[in-house]
Amino acid sequence: MFFNSLKKFLFGQDEKTVEVKQENFIVCPYCLQDNLIDRKTCEKCNREFTEIYRKHFCRSELVTAPIIGYTAAGKSVFLDSILYSLFELQRPELWSQLLLHAVDEETQNWFDGVRASRANGTIPPANAPNHEAKRVFVGRNLPLWGKRTFAFRDVAGENFDGFVFGKFVVDFCVRSHCAILVLDANAAIENPARPINTLFDRYVTTLIEHKARLDNRKILVVLSKADKLRGYLPTNLSSYLDADPLRGFVAKDSPYYFDLSNNTQLHKHCRHSLEELDKQLAAWVATLPGGQQMTQLAMEEKIDLRYTMVSGWGADPTMGANSAPLRMLDPLFQLLEFHSKEV
Repeated sequence: MFFNSLKKFLFGQDEKTVEVKQENFIVCPYCLQDNLIDRKTCEKCNREFTEIYRKHFCRSELVTAPIIGYTAAGKSVFLDSILYSLFELQRPELWSQLLLHAVDEETQNWFDGVRASRANGTIPPANAPNHEAKRVFVGRNLPLWGKRTFAFRDVAGENFDGFVFGKFVVDFCVRSHCAILVLDANAAIENPARPINTLFDRYVTTLIEHKARLDNRKILVVLSKADKLRGYLPTNLSSYLDADPLRGFVAKDSPYYFDLSNNTQLHKHCRHSLEELDKQLAAWVATLPGGQQMTQLAMEEKIDLRYTMVSGWGADPTMGANSAPLRMLDPLFQLLEFHSKEV
C-alpha cells in the first residue's frame, strides 16, 4: 500500500496505470481497423505493419486525426509546418531528447521533403484528388506526454465538397474520434456565400449518414493563414499570433511568454493559456457568417470543439518571405491534450 502511494506521489499514477497492458489487437494506422496482434498486414486495407510500428505500438499512445479542409485552405502546409516545428524543437536548448521516427517509406519521404521544402523556401504541391497522403510517425521523449504515435490522413479538398465526405477519407473520419478542421477564415470573410460552418456541417452529416456516434468527439478548428487575419482580429489575438516561443523574440515580460524547456510553464500554457485562446477565438468566430451556428451544432451534438490559429508560412509566400511558421505548436499541444483526456 505504501509502495503504491509512493509511486502515485512520484509519478502521478498508481501502480495499475504504470503497468504496461498486454495488447491483443493492433490498430492499423492507415485505416484504423483493429487486427489481431500477430497479423503482419491489415485485414481491411492490406497495408503492411512495419516492424518499427509494431515495436512502438500501444493503443493508449496512438494519436489519430484526419486533416479536413476545402481546397487551398492550407491543409498540407499546416501538416508540413507541424513536422517542421517538431524538427525545430530538437534544438539543444529546447527538447534535445525528442526523437522522431517515420514508420514507413512514405512518411520518411515526407520527412525528407519537409526539410527540403523549408531549406528551399518552396510551398509543397497540393495533393492530387485521388491521392491519400498517410503520415505515420513516432515521437519519443515528449515533455508531459512521453511517447506518442501520430497517424494523420491528408487528402485533396475535393473530397469534402459533397453532401458527405468522399471515400478516401470517410472511414478514417468515422473511426478517429478526433479530427482537425483547417479553415481559411479570410476566404469566408471575403466570400460570405460560403459561411464558415459549412465544412463542420458536412463532417457531422458524414458521421450521421454512416451511423457513427457523435458525442465525445474532439474537433480542433485551426484557423489557417492567420497572418492575413491581422486586420480583422482583435489586437490581443494579433499580438498572440506573433508571440511564438519557437521564434525566440518574445520578451520575458510579455503576457504570452513561456519557456518551452520548462515543464511547469509548458503545463500552464497547455492547460490554461490554450483554454483562454480557445474562448477568445470562439467569441471572434461567432461574429463571422456561420460561426454561431457551428458552435451551436457542436453543443447540441455534444462534440468538443476547440479553436486555435496558425500561419503555416508566416507570411504570404508570393511575397518571397522566408519560411517562419507561427503558432504551429498550439494545435499539436491541443491534440495531445485531447488524447490525454481519453479521446
